[in-house]
Amino acid sequence: MSSLFKSNCLPEKSKKSLVLVGEIGGNEFNYGLAQGKTIEELRKMVPDVVQTIIHGVKEVIGFGATRIIIPGNFPIGCVPAMLTHFLTNNSNAYDEYHCLKDLNNFATFYNHHLQQAIDELNKNYPNVTLIYGDYYNAFLWLLKNAASLGFDKNSLQKVCCGIGGEYNYDLIKVDAQKFQESGLKKCRFDRIYQFGDSLSDTGNCLRESLCGANSACRRLPYGMNVFKKATGRSAESGLPLLNPYEDGKANFSHGANFAVAGATALSAEFLAKSYVLHK
Repeated sequence: MSSLFKSNCLPEKSKKSLVLVGEIGGNEFNYGLAQGKTIEELRKMVPDVVQTIIHGVKEVIGFGATRIIIPGNFPIGCVPAMLTHFLTNNSNAYDEYHCLKDLNNFATFYNHHLQQAIDELNKNYPNVTLIYGDYYNAFLWLLKNAASLGFDKNSLQKVCCGIGGEYNYDLIKVDAQKFQESGLKKCRFDRIYQFGDSLSDTGNCLRESLCGANSACRRLPYGMNVFKKATGRSAESGLPLLNPYEDGKANFSHGANFAVAGATALSAEFLAKSYVLHK
């Protein structure tokens, strides 16, 4: 990243840019939950995740950025993957939006700590605009107003191209670089869906070994995007994204995208020691 800033993003250009740092940090908790970690165990990881994000923000400031947005986590208890994984007959486990209370409470806990860290950072950089991106409440607003926005209330928390079940979702089984699914169902997109079946990437993952040319996550029929085109599960999905920074030959005059599908704020070594991620 530093080499790109030095070669393409002169200080004056950085000062005029808007930098979005994240949302990152969520995958640590997603992977932890998948490994059977308790919410209390995940809470212990929060300071490390927040500290790493703040360190990254300081680096960006060092490159000359003066306008930065740092988003928090989503209400993960509303996501079909979590609703499927932690499905229960206990009605008290759900809130008014049929989201899992415990998971959303954890996301709120994490977001609170991130906001506190941003407030402290603001004190040290009075000439830099640092804004917390409230993805959590923005998501809940969409959920609350879904019907008026054109979403089908009967399929609101279902994915568009799954294989059945209460949330039309099937967990992806990952074995090294092999992605397997027990089934696949195409959809015609007759309605607006809030959740898709594809793990999209900005193009950086496609240039990494995990999503290399021979990886199953790049092969059809995985990934049906909003333009009704099968793309490969970790594909760019045809969305109008900034050029991936891994593409050294790209034009970055309008900006660059550093996001990588499945990436974490903490290192793989740290997560492996915490038994959250297998190296």
